[in-house]
Amino acid sequence: MKALISMPRPSRPSAYERGMLAALFQRKGESLEKIVAARWPRDERAKALITKADQTIGTTSVAGWAGEIATESWGEFISSLEPYSAVAGIMDRGMVSPMGQAKSKKLPLRTSAKVAMAWVAEGAPIPVRSYTVAAVTLTPKRMAVISVISRELAKYSDAEKIIGTIFREDAGLSLDSAYFSADAVSTARHPGLLNGVTALVGYGGGDEVALQQDLAALMGAVAAGGSGDIVLIASAARALQYKAKFPNYAAQVQILGSAAVPADRLIAIDAQALVHGFGSEPSFDASEETLLHMSDVPLEIVSGTGPTTADPVLSAFQAGAVALRCEMEVAFGKRRTNAVAFVDNISW
Repeated sequence: MKALISMPRPSRPSAYERGMLAALFQRKGESLEKIVAARWPRDERAKALITKADQTIGTTSVAGWAGEIATESWGEFISSLEPYSAVAGIMDRGMVSPMGQAKSKKLPLRTSAKVAMAWVAEGAPIPVRSYTVAAVTLTPKRMAVISVISRELAKYSDAEKIIGTIFREDAGLSLDSAYFSADAVSTARHPGLLNGVTALVGYGGGDEVALQQDLAALMGAVAAGGSGDIVLIASAARALQYKAKFPNYAAQVQILGSAAVPADRLIAIDAQALVHGFGSEPSFDASEETLLHMSDVPLEIVSGTGPTTADPVLSAFQAGAVALRCEMEVAFGKRRTNAVAFVDNISW
């Protein structure tokens, strides 16, 4: 099934990244119009995303404005994550649907087996099929990233590339960590694609036979009722080893590397059996006065009990740093329960 939106392959930073950079420079007192005119005079997407927003600093979260541009730029941004995210590499091979302002959206899920269309002679009655159809409900969850850079770095002439790279690395890891996890659904997260899936045991031996056995087990688990568009996901190092050691296999079955996948795990995904949704309202902000708990598992700066203080804490003002924040809504799910399988303890 083709994606509902196209995913262009940009050779320049996306309009969303430029929105974040505009938020940074607006902190220096520059107007949004001047920032866009001076830095990206020919980028109409960036101009629409940045200057048509509300006057809140660097935010593009107002409903109803430039919806088509926001959709196109979102796809452009996801494509720009491909060097850092395996999800970005497979998203446009599945069903991709803009969520807009919807709190949830239902997409069709076929529960009956595939049935071939009949060949009918002229004048003969055409068979009537009865299908059993359910639905996948996509409910957007918020993905948020904060990156802290020094004020000196922000002044560099190539700040756009540096900041864009930092942001893409964080956003790519955030996507992959959510998709390729076994986490259960929560108020903050979607269930990971591995949730409820039992790991297959890797074949021992560490040679080509082990690879063959692992691939056979994965394909057998994923192929039934699927599209045959199978993509492998592994750690970045393991993906490179696969391509170098087994080029013939790599030419037949694509493998993508991800920093979110353990070194001894191999995941197989029917890319066309996934559904992806996104909101049209990403927001960007920059601050030099904020107080942050510098942790991947952030706590309240001062808790209500105790009270206790989070550690370590950074004052952006005191450190001469700039905190850049991006928030966006993402949803995903599977159209088939067996769309994903994985092997642990691979030996090759």
